[in-house]
Amino acid sequence: FLGVMPRPMMFGTEHIRAAACTQFMVDPSKASGLAAMLLLKKFFSGPQDLSIADGANDTAYRLWVAMGGSPALLYSLHWLRPLRPAAGLLSLARQRAKSGLLSSIARPFAAVLDFLAARAAPNRFTDRDSLHRDGPVSIEAVVRALPIIMSGKSLQPVYGKDSLTWLLQQAARKTRYGPLQTRCVRDDEGALAGWYFYYCRPGHCAEVLQLVADRGKFDAVMNHLLSNAWLEGATAVRGRMDPLVAKQLSDRHCWFRRDGPWTLLHSRRKDVLASAQGGDAFLSRLDAEWWMSFTSG
Repeated sequence: FLGVMPRPMMFGTEHIRAAACTQFMVDPSKASGLAAMLLLKKFFSGPQDLSIADGANDTAYRLWVAMGGSPALLYSLHWLRPLRPAAGLLSLARQRAKSGLLSSIARPFAAVLDFLAARAAPNRFTDRDSLHRDGPVSIEAVVRALPIIMSGKSLQPVYGKDSLTWLLQQAARKTRYGPLQTRCVRDDEGALAGWYFYYCRPGHCAEVLQLVADRGKFDAVMNHLLSNAWLEGATAVRGRMDPLVAKQLSDRHCWFRRDGPWTLLHSRRKDVLASAQGGDAFLSRLDAEWWMSFTSG
Protein backbone atom coordinates (compact mmCIF):
# COMPACT_ATOMS: atom_id res chain seq x y z
CA PHE A 1 0.00 0.00 0.00
CA LEU A 2 0.88 3.65 -0.29
CA GLY A 3 -0.58 6.08 2.24
CA VAL A 4 -1.93 9.38 0.90
CA MET A 5 -2.73 12.55 2.86
CA PRO A 6 -4.81 15.25 1.13
CA ARG A 7 -3.59 18.82 1.60
CA PRO A 8 -5.79 21.80 0.65
CA MET A 9 -3.88 24.61 -1.06
CA MET A 10 -4.41 27.91 -2.82
CA PHE A 11 -3.10 28.57 -6.31
CA GLY A 12 -3.54 32.28 -6.77
CA THR A 13 -7.22 32.78 -5.91
CA GLU A 14 -8.16 29.17 -6.76
CA HIS A 15 -8.67 26.43 -4.20
CA ILE A 16 -6.86 23.28 -5.28
CA ARG A 17 -6.08 19.93 -3.73
CA ALA A 18 -2.61 18.55 -3.25
CA ALA A 19 -1.81 15.04 -2.04
CA ALA A 20 1.27 13.95 -0.12
CA CYS A 21 2.26 10.30 -0.21
CA THR A 22 4.08 8.31 2.44
CA GLN A 23 6.67 5.57 2.08
CA PHE A 24 5.93 2.54 -0.09
CA MET A 25 4.87 -0.56 1.87
CA VAL A 26 5.56 -3.83 0.04
CA ASP A 27 5.75 -7.39 1.39
CA PRO A 28 9.52 -8.14 1.49
CA SER A 29 8.92 -11.58 -0.01
CA LYS A 30 7.22 -9.99 -3.01
CA ALA A 31 9.31 -6.84 -3.29
CA SER A 32 9.86 -5.71 -6.87
CA GLY A 33 9.84 -2.53 -8.88
CA LEU A 34 6.49 -3.55 -10.40
CA ALA A 35 4.56 -3.18 -7.12
CA ALA A 36 5.94 0.32 -6.54
CA MET A 37 5.23 1.33 -10.15
CA LEU A 38 1.60 0.20 -9.92
CA LEU A 39 1.11 2.02 -6.60
CA LEU A 40 2.62 5.23 -7.96
CA LYS A 41 0.60 5.01 -11.18
CA LYS A 42 -2.58 4.70 -9.13
CA PHE A 43 -1.52 7.64 -6.96
CA PHE A 44 -0.80 9.88 -9.95
CA SER A 45 -4.19 9.07 -11.47
CA GLY A 46 -6.04 10.43 -8.42
CA PRO A 47 -8.19 13.58 -8.39
CA GLN A 48 -5.50 15.84 -6.88
CA ASP A 49 -4.08 18.82 -8.76
CA LEU A 50 -0.60 18.28 -7.34
CA SER A 51 1.23 15.24 -5.97
CA ILE A 52 4.08 15.79 -3.51
CA ALA A 53 6.75 13.66 -1.89
CA ASP A 54 9.47 15.31 0.19
CA GLY A 55 11.03 12.33 1.95
CA ALA A 56 12.14 10.51 -1.19
CA ASN A 57 15.43 8.66 -1.47
CA ASP A 58 17.36 8.17 -4.72
CA THR A 59 15.39 5.03 -5.61
CA ALA A 60 12.06 6.84 -5.24
CA TYR A 61 13.51 9.76 -7.22
CA ARG A 62 14.29 7.51 -10.18
CA LEU A 63 10.86 5.89 -10.00
CA TRP A 64 9.01 9.24 -9.92
CA VAL A 65 10.97 10.57 -12.89
CA ALA A 66 10.38 7.35 -14.85
CA MET A 67 6.63 7.68 -14.18
CA GLY A 68 6.44 11.32 -15.30
CA GLY A 69 7.23 13.14 -12.07
CA SER A 70 10.04 15.63 -11.60
CA PRO A 71 12.26 16.94 -8.82
CA ALA A 72 11.68 20.35 -7.27
CA LEU A 73 15.34 21.29 -7.15
CA LEU A 74 14.94 24.49 -5.13
CA TYR A 75 12.90 22.69 -2.46
CA SER A 76 15.38 19.81 -2.39
CA LEU A 77 18.04 22.19 -1.08
CA HIS A 78 18.57 22.54 2.64
CA TRP A 79 20.24 25.24 4.69
CA LEU A 80 22.42 24.59 7.71
CA ARG A 81 23.44 27.10 10.37
CA PRO A 82 26.19 25.80 12.72
CA LEU A 83 25.74 26.78 16.37
CA ARG A 84 28.37 24.63 18.08
CA PRO A 85 30.74 23.65 15.25
CA ALA A 86 33.27 21.92 17.50
CA ALA A 87 30.60 19.85 19.24
CA GLY A 88 29.04 19.05 15.88
CA LEU A 89 32.32 17.73 14.49
CA LEU A 90 32.90 15.80 17.71
CA SER A 91 29.47 14.20 17.45
CA LEU A 92 30.18 13.18 13.86
CA ALA A 93 33.53 11.70 14.86
CA ARG A 94 31.89 9.81 17.74
CA GLN A 95 29.35 8.26 15.37
CA ARG A 96 32.11 7.04 13.05
CA ALA A 97 34.61 5.91 15.69
CA LYS A 98 34.44 2.53 17.40
CA SER A 99 35.48 4.00 20.74
CA GLY A 100 34.14 7.06 22.53
CA LEU A 101 37.29 7.56 24.61
CA LEU A 102 38.78 10.24 22.37
CA SER A 103 35.46 12.08 22.23
CA SER A 104 35.22 12.05 26.03
CA ILE A 105 38.69 13.57 26.33
CA ALA A 106 38.01 16.21 23.66
CA ARG A 107 34.52 17.22 24.87
CA PRO A 108 35.67 19.90 27.39
CA PHE A 109 37.93 21.53 24.79
CA ALA A 110 35.10 21.54 22.23
CA ALA A 111 32.80 23.20 24.77
CA VAL A 112 35.34 25.99 25.34
CA LEU A 113 35.78 26.54 21.59
CA ASP A 114 32.02 26.71 21.04
CA PHE A 115 31.59 29.07 23.99
CA LEU A 116 34.08 31.46 22.42
CA ALA A 117 32.62 31.03 18.91
CA ALA A 118 29.14 31.94 20.18
CA ARG A 119 30.46 35.32 21.25
CA ALA A 120 31.91 36.17 17.84
CA ALA A 121 30.08 39.00 16.06
CA PRO A 122 28.13 36.84 13.54
CA ASN A 123 26.87 34.50 16.26
CA ARG A 124 25.94 35.89 19.68
CA PHE A 125 22.91 33.63 19.85
CA THR A 126 22.27 34.50 23.46
CA ASP A 127 21.82 38.24 22.70
CA ARG A 128 18.04 38.57 22.77
CA ASP A 129 16.30 41.06 20.48
CA SER A 130 14.84 43.63 22.89
CA LEU A 131 12.19 44.72 20.35
CA HIS A 132 10.68 41.24 19.98
CA ARG A 133 9.68 38.41 22.26
CA ASP A 134 8.65 34.85 21.65
CA GLY A 135 6.07 32.70 23.37
CA PRO A 136 3.74 29.74 22.85
CA VAL A 137 2.27 29.42 19.39
CA SER A 138 -1.23 30.71 18.73
CA ILE A 139 -3.00 28.46 16.22
CA GLU A 140 -5.61 31.11 15.48
CA ALA A 141 -2.95 33.75 14.80
CA VAL A 142 -1.03 31.44 12.45
CA VAL A 143 -4.17 30.54 10.50
CA ARG A 144 -5.06 34.22 10.07
CA ALA A 145 -1.55 35.41 9.26
CA LEU A 146 -0.22 32.82 6.78
CA PRO A 147 -2.29 33.94 3.74
CA ILE A 148 -1.25 37.55 4.38
CA ILE A 149 2.44 36.84 4.93
CA MET A 150 2.58 34.45 1.96
CA SER A 151 0.58 36.69 -0.37
CA GLY A 152 3.61 36.91 -2.67
CA LYS A 153 3.55 33.15 -3.29
CA SER A 154 1.29 31.72 -6.02
CA LEU A 155 1.07 28.32 -4.33
CA GLN A 156 0.59 27.95 -0.58
CA PRO A 157 -1.07 25.60 1.94
CA VAL A 158 -4.43 26.34 3.51
CA TYR A 159 -4.90 25.77 7.22
CA GLY A 160 -7.93 25.82 9.45
CA LYS A 161 -7.76 25.82 13.22
CA ASP A 162 -8.67 22.13 13.45
CA SER A 163 -6.45 20.97 10.59
CA LEU A 164 -3.35 22.81 11.83
CA THR A 165 -3.96 21.61 15.39
CA TRP A 166 -4.19 18.05 14.08
CA LEU A 167 -1.05 18.41 11.94
CA LEU A 168 1.02 19.71 14.84
CA GLN A 169 -0.34 17.04 17.19
CA GLN A 170 0.64 14.32 14.73
CA ALA A 171 4.04 15.88 14.08
CA ALA A 172 4.68 16.09 17.84
CA ARG A 173 4.29 12.31 18.08
CA LYS A 174 7.39 11.90 15.90
CA THR A 175 10.35 12.28 18.23
CA ARG A 176 13.31 10.94 16.24
CA TYR A 177 14.79 14.48 16.14
CA GLY A 178 13.70 15.39 19.65
CA PRO A 179 10.60 17.11 21.08
CA LEU A 180 8.69 19.47 18.80
CA GLN A 181 8.94 23.13 19.81
CA THR A 182 6.28 25.57 18.52
CA ARG A 183 6.89 29.27 19.06
CA CYS A 184 5.45 32.61 17.91
CA VAL A 185 7.48 35.84 17.75
CA ARG A 186 5.79 39.21 18.40
CA ASP A 187 7.04 42.79 18.38
CA ASP A 188 6.89 45.08 21.38
CA GLU A 189 3.35 46.14 20.42
CA GLY A 190 2.12 42.54 20.29
CA ALA A 191 1.91 42.27 16.49
CA LEU A 192 2.82 38.85 15.09
CA ALA A 193 6.25 38.89 13.40
CA GLY A 194 6.33 35.17 12.56
CA TRP A 195 6.69 31.70 14.01
CA TYR A 196 8.89 28.64 13.96
CA PHE A 197 8.27 24.95 14.57
CA TYR A 198 11.33 22.79 15.10
CA TYR A 199 12.61 19.57 16.63
CA CYS A 200 15.54 19.85 19.02
CA ARG A 201 17.58 17.69 21.34
CA PRO A 202 20.90 18.53 23.01
CA GLY A 203 24.04 17.53 21.14
CA HIS A 204 22.28 17.12 17.78
CA CYS A 205 21.24 19.22 14.81
CA ALA A 206 17.84 20.88 15.29
CA GLU A 207 15.43 20.30 12.39
CA VAL A 208 13.06 23.09 11.33
CA LEU A 209 9.56 21.96 10.43
CA GLN A 210 8.30 25.41 9.45
CA LEU A 211 9.76 28.92 9.58
CA VAL A 212 7.59 31.91 8.63
CA ALA A 213 8.33 35.61 9.03
CA ASP A 214 6.43 38.72 8.01
CA ARG A 215 8.10 41.15 5.61
CA GLY A 216 11.06 42.84 7.23
CA LYS A 217 10.84 40.57 10.29
CA PHE A 218 12.91 37.59 9.15
CA ASP A 219 16.04 38.55 11.10
CA ALA A 220 14.05 38.87 14.32
CA VAL A 221 12.32 35.50 13.92
CA MET A 222 15.52 33.75 12.81
CA ASN A 223 17.43 35.23 15.74
CA HIS A 224 14.90 33.81 18.22
CA LEU A 225 15.05 30.41 16.52
CA LEU A 226 18.87 30.29 16.68
CA SER A 227 18.93 31.59 20.24
CA ASN A 228 16.41 29.03 21.49
CA ALA A 229 18.16 26.18 19.65
CA TRP A 230 21.46 27.28 21.22
CA LEU A 231 19.92 27.34 24.71
CA GLU A 232 18.43 23.87 24.06
CA GLY A 233 21.94 22.55 23.34
CA ALA A 234 21.66 22.04 19.57
CA THR A 235 24.89 21.84 17.55
CA ALA A 236 23.29 23.36 14.43
CA VAL A 237 19.93 24.24 12.87
CA ARG A 238 18.79 22.85 9.52
CA GLY A 239 15.75 23.58 7.39
CA ARG A 240 14.40 23.46 3.86
CA MET A 241 15.24 26.18 1.39
CA ASP A 242 12.64 28.88 0.86
CA PRO A 243 13.67 30.92 -2.20
CA LEU A 244 11.81 33.93 -0.79
CA VAL A 245 14.36 34.29 2.03
CA ALA A 246 17.47 32.80 0.41
CA LYS A 247 19.40 36.06 0.71
CA GLN A 248 18.50 36.50 4.37
CA LEU A 249 19.57 32.92 5.10
CA SER A 250 22.87 33.54 3.33
CA ASP A 251 23.35 36.78 5.29
CA ARG A 252 22.91 34.74 8.50
CA HIS A 253 25.87 32.54 7.48
CA CYS A 254 23.81 29.51 6.47
CA TRP A 255 25.29 26.83 4.22
CA PHE A 256 23.24 25.41 1.35
CA ARG A 257 23.42 21.79 0.20
CA ARG A 258 21.46 19.27 -1.82
CA ASP A 259 21.60 16.25 0.44
CA GLY A 260 19.12 14.05 2.22
CA PRO A 261 15.61 13.47 0.85
CA TRP A 262 14.33 14.79 -2.47
CA THR A 263 11.22 16.88 -2.95
CA LEU A 264 9.32 15.44 -5.92
CA LEU A 265 6.27 16.73 -7.78
CA HIS A 266 3.73 15.51 -10.30
CA SER A 267 0.84 17.40 -11.84
CA ARG A 268 -1.26 17.32 -14.99
CA ARG A 269 -1.53 21.10 -14.67
CA LYS A 270 1.45 22.85 -16.22
CA ASP A 271 0.72 26.15 -14.46
CA VAL A 272 0.71 24.59 -11.00
CA LEU A 273 3.85 22.60 -11.73
CA ALA A 274 5.68 25.61 -13.17
CA SER A 275 4.87 27.65 -10.07
CA ALA A 276 6.33 25.03 -7.74
CA GLN A 277 9.33 24.31 -9.95
CA GLY A 278 10.15 28.00 -10.22
CA GLY A 279 10.22 28.62 -6.48
CA ASP A 280 6.90 30.49 -6.40
CA ALA A 281 5.47 28.23 -3.70
CA PHE A 282 5.54 27.86 0.05
CA LEU A 283 6.29 24.19 0.69
CA SER A 284 7.45 23.63 4.24
CA ARG A 285 8.35 20.30 5.79
CA LEU A 286 5.02 20.38 7.63
CA ASP A 287 2.99 20.17 4.42
CA ALA A 288 4.03 16.78 3.05
CA GLU A 289 5.60 13.55 4.29
CA TRP A 290 8.98 14.66 5.72
CA TRP A 291 7.85 14.38 9.37
CA MET A 292 5.84 11.16 8.88
CA SER A 293 8.67 8.60 9.07
CA PHE A 294 7.36 5.29 10.43
CA THR A 295 10.71 4.34 11.98
CA SER A 296 12.51 5.58 15.11
CA GLY A 297 9.53 7.64 16.23
